[in-house]
Amino acid sequence: MARDLGISPKSLYGWIAKYREDPDHPFVGSGHLRPDAQAQRDLERENRRLREENEILKKAVRIFTHDRK
Repeated sequence: MARDLGISPKSLYGWIAKYREDPDHPFVGSGHLRPDAQAQRDLERENRRLREENEILKKAVRIFTHDRK
């Protein structure tokens, strides 16, 4: 079958394995992520944003407490 498609057997087996792993989203491409990977990316992005906000607030507290002295 791989020969009929003009691909290597290794590629065909890899595609079959991906399909069996997640039949609903076997071939995510064109910059799209699987839903779980997208959720992970979104959480990492939110975590990074919250850490940056926290650092800004820490700096503000240091500035304001320094001005009181």
